[in-house]
Amino acid sequence: MVKKISFPQAYLTSIVSGLVKLQKESHLRIVRFGTRLPVHNPLALQEWHYSLLAQVNNPYLMVHINHPAELSEQNLQVLTNFRKKANATVLSQTVLLKGMNDNTEILYQLFVKMAEEGIQPYYVFQNDPVFWARHFTVPIKKAIRIWQRLRPRLSGLAACARLVIDTSFGAGKIPIPEGEAWEVDYSHFFDFNKQKHPLK
Repeated sequence: MVKKISFPQAYLTSIVSGLVKLQKESHLRIVRFGTRLPVHNPLALQEWHYSLLAQVNNPYLMVHINHPAELSEQNLQVLTNFRKKANATVLSQTVLLKGMNDNTEILYQLFVKMAEEGIQPYYVFQNDPVFWARHFTVPIKKAIRIWQRLRPRLSGLAACARLVIDTSFGAGKIPIPEGEAWEVDYSHFFDFNKQKHPLK
């Protein structure tokens, strides 16, 4: 059983109130909250979380959903609450993980289900290159082959996600051409700083 834990309401309220103030003063236009909490521990979310986010003008909630099994009834209810009670746009980033979701059928089920539930697929990318997660890394050329097979099967709303290469040092999330719609040289790519990177 997942233990219900409390979070510092006053601390989070102070942060969100500051963001709301910046919005009202026209110093800030878009506010995006990134969290995996609704998926990792939905019992931690309480009514005050939704009321707090509702103070933001057009809040965006970015979550990580990597597998259809993470779309449980509890998780979906929390995300629905954010959409309906906080007027949030809910988006999801998906990390390709070797042996878990590096499979066309699994990703198809995931993106279709998210679209059905009002969650917009946003990015698909590899895991960060840290030593403790190397065994989860899907080679980029395999990722491209998966995406080439998957993309033509997805309807418009389920196909909103973009397969990207997340470059180091803020050089951009480089989108990969979709579904073999173009003849592309996959030997290399250029980041937004015009630096050339070989594809391995």
